[in-house]
Amino acid sequence: MKLIIFTFFFFVLSSNPVFPESLLNKSEILRKSDECFKNSQHKVCKDLISEIEELKEASSNDEKKYELGDVLFSLVNVSRYIEADPEIQLKKSTERFINRAKYVESNKDDNSDIEKLWLEAKKDEIG
Repeated sequence: MKLIIFTFFFFVLSSNPVFPESLLNKSEILRKSDECFKNSQHKVCKDLISEIEELKEASSNDEKKYELGDVLFSLVNVSRYIEADPEIQLKKSTERFINRAKYVESNKDDNSDIEKLWLEAKKDEIG
């Protein structure tokens, strides 16, 4: 089952990567909100953790979608405090995912431990 999911994501991401252009817009909104709320890096990280907890506790699929939006919004806010462009970081992360998936695909056989191969690919990219 993991291999099926893994293969699905690999082909979807490698054939048509989509990067949400609205992330930059949210970052602009958050910059303006700082003038009112005087947020700190500690507070935005704490808010992110709180939003993740709410996502974990959500019971219906609609509630989970709602909370996921809040998590994404909070992640963009955290990215500002570490001076990271969220779109660039998402692109880099997606590229790493694709590279890891290619590594697994090219090194797997019938007896392969996919998770072990994934960790090998990750270790190789770190150096």
